[in-house]
Amino acid sequence: MASAVGPYIATVMSYIATLFGSEELADCVVVFSLAQNDGTHAAAGASQASQSAPGNGQPDVPSSPLGDPLPAHRMALFAGSARLRAQAERWTPEQQQAGSKPELRVPLGRPEDLPHALSALRFMYTGKVDGSSAAQLLQVRRQAAYLLVEGCVEACDAALLAHVSAGVPQQPAEGVGGSSSSPLAPVAELFACRHLLPEPAELGGDALIPALLRACRQQLVLHGGGLAEVVGAAGQSASGGSGSQGELLAWAFRDAPSLLCDPDMRWQMVTLPAAAMEALLGSDSFATDDEATVLLVLAHWRRFNQAAFAPVCDKLCGVVRLSQLSGDYLLSTLPFIPWFPLSREEHAFLCQHVSAAGQPNKQARLEEAAAGRYDTTSPWYAAGARPCGRSDLHRPYGWHIKQEDLAEGAEQATLAVLCGSFDNGTAYLVSHGFEWRPFMCMRAEDEAAGVYLQCSTPAALCLPISDKPITLVSTSARLVVHRWAGEGGGGNRQEGFSKRYSHDNEDYVEVGAGWGEPSALPLAEAQAAGAQCGDGAADPLRRWGAYLHESKLTGSLEFS
Repeated sequence: MASAVGPYIATVMSYIATLFGSEELADCVVVFSLAQNDGTHAAAGASQASQSAPGNGQPDVPSSPLGDPLPAHRMALFAGSARLRAQAERWTPEQQQAGSKPELRVPLGRPEDLPHALSALRFMYTGKVDGSSAAQLLQVRRQAAYLLVEGCVEACDAALLAHVSAGVPQQPAEGVGGSSSSPLAPVAELFACRHLLPEPAELGGDALIPALLRACRQQLVLHGGGLAEVVGAAGQSASGGSGSQGELLAWAFRDAPSLLCDPDMRWQMVTLPAAAMEALLGSDSFATDDEATVLLVLAHWRRFNQAAFAPVCDKLCGVVRLSQLSGDYLLSTLPFIPWFPLSREEHAFLCQHVSAAGQPNKQARLEEAAAGRYDTTSPWYAAGARPCGRSDLHRPYGWHIKQEDLAEGAEQATLAVLCGSFDNGTAYLVSHGFEWRPFMCMRAEDEAAGVYLQCSTPAALCLPISDKPITLVSTSARLVVHRWAGEGGGGNRQEGFSKRYSHDNEDYVEVGAGWGEPSALPLAEAQAAGAQCGDGAADPLRRWGAYLHESKLTGSLEFS
């Protein structure tokens, strides 16, 4: 008996699919129109849907109709769209003329939205998404979010990911022309219609956008050597403009600091081909918090691709905007990088050239004197600042210290230093070209533990171990250590300690040192903690009880 259920359901679903747009059993009509108020229709995006959601007392105000009325079935609409169901439930007999069917109104922002709205409604009958291009899927997704079509947004998201990951579009993308056979064509296509992507705060946007970018980056890693051909076939510039290689790469990899803070994205970056790296680092769209972080991106790529780096060293290093480095980094870090092709003499000239900024006569005289020796028209000297920013601002990066490490540190007679490990698998975060991570200091007899933020020189720069110059840096960040209310680390999470660091206030720390509070975390007294070990000795972990949760001390670090 049970074996017949599957075929029966398939038969029912197949029949329901045939009812879309049919007068058979139709008991209502969907009427599309151009909305007078563009703040409440689907063209304004899914984020506007809540303004005209069912039950808010704001009826749609349509103007001219679009297309023919669509015969519909309340059975399908009730199950498939909360918005249309609410309209149908508000319909009263007084609104209905004799012999007519209830009208459900769908205001649209543009006539071009009509086929996409129809596709969203068809999904309620068929369970399948129409659309073979990224632009079509994103348009259907927008209408589905507006109409609150159950399951359609998720189906569009899955189709988008499959479309990009498959590598070859089902049909030529708009504007891509003959590049449709390239595995990178869907990436270029999605980039071209990126304005249709939902905002992170919109329905499902916070999950869709990172997943799509990850899939795009993976295709760029696998087929990045063919990027110029795809972009060129789209009739776009290969070296600049709104559709350049560099702009596409900068869109996929977001910005230099958040790239280096994400182990997965960092791995994808270091596996890019050299030509793609040159386009990325040379792009005016590649944002950063400091040009030093862009130099660090190159250092990581070089470290992973040392054999491939040698023949392209001058090209890749040549797109770093040295004149945009901070003065401290320019003086105390750049000249000590052994693999960067900058002579001592040119470094001295570069420093003079940078110091002459704002003095056009002096700078012009320096450039005249350098003629034939140094290319002052190159990005080292002439390129402007990149867009300033990082996409992970105010995102808390979780970190932890295992309780066994705390126990071992608490038993040491000398000072114990315990470094935090980030939950995303990276050993450090990056800001202003340096690496940052939290650590704690304590002695067995201390009444409190110190909490610090450490700044380190990145190993990827390969700076000499000896004779390191004194370097002071700063960042804007907030460091937190969690405390757990309740006995034994149970209950609600609270902030046991927090400290804000400000780049604007010039809170400087020496590279290689820590920056924090020596008595940040009060610990339970050893006697009050009680004897818990088998040999009668006090259990050192009892002193940490208020801070432990799931066998770890936890906290967060976020940049601001």
